[in-house]
Amino acid sequence: MVRLILQRAFDVATNGCMAPCPVCLGPSARGRGVLLLEGDGPVPQCPACEGAVDLEGRSVGTLQDGELRLKVIRLCERPSLPEPLGDPTPP
Repeated sequence: MVRLILQRAFDVATNGCMAPCPVCLGPSARGRGVLLLEGDGPVPQCPACEGAVDLEGRSVGTLQDGELRLKVIRLCERPSLPEPLGDPTPP
């Protein structure tokens, strides 16, 4: 995956454009650039280019200033807070 991303970044740097993946159509200048995941599961990947995709298989990577950008935000369950020990006000 890293080799493919580096090759595509090199293509952008040298040719000024990047051919989109024929499967996920990304990355795109109109891409979201953010992927929201629940838990520690793997980032969904396009079978053709191995780029990050959403649940419908569309690329979520975006091109900004000729660079591929993607932020992955993971939602994790917050541990519960301990119960208070007693009345915090003094008598």
